[in-house]
Amino acid sequence: QDTMKRPDYLNKIKKIIVGLEKDDIILRILRGFYEYPEYNDFVGEYISPAPDKIAHAPARNYGWTTIPCGDAALNIMGFFAQVPSAWPYVSDGIYKEYNYGNVKIKFKHTTNKEISNLSYKIALPIQAIKALGKENIDSKTVNRIARVITLT
Repeated sequence: QDTMKRPDYLNKIKKIIVGLEKDDIILRILRGFYEYPEYNDFVGEYISPAPDKIAHAPARNYGWTTIPCGDAALNIMGFFAQVPSAWPYVSDGIYKEYNYGNVKIKFKHTTNKEISNLSYKIALPIQAIKALGKENIDSKTVNRIARVITLT
């Protein structure tokens, strides 16, 4: 613990991280958050992580439970083909916004009972249904949700 307080030690860590970043071994997605870059054979280069992966980095770090909501939930469930510029998430953490390139990730605090004891597989469709609204739920919507749940 004492060695972590030394500026020279922190500078060495920073240099190592910068070197790993320059060599494309790690990718800085947010300040203090890194991921391994993913190589896409189709494009022939490293691609940026998906917004959902970016959102999980601070959630993992802070121990938050997060679930996509609104347009993000609709996009992931296949109801909304357009990729949203802002990706909202409900979370048992704090209200917080992060920007990565042209993507904005918004965490909205919600009660623990709404997400904490639910699996992602169940909580995501619930958020999609909330985004659609009761009046927009029909048999086609129910079938699509059932298909997505059984595939994941």
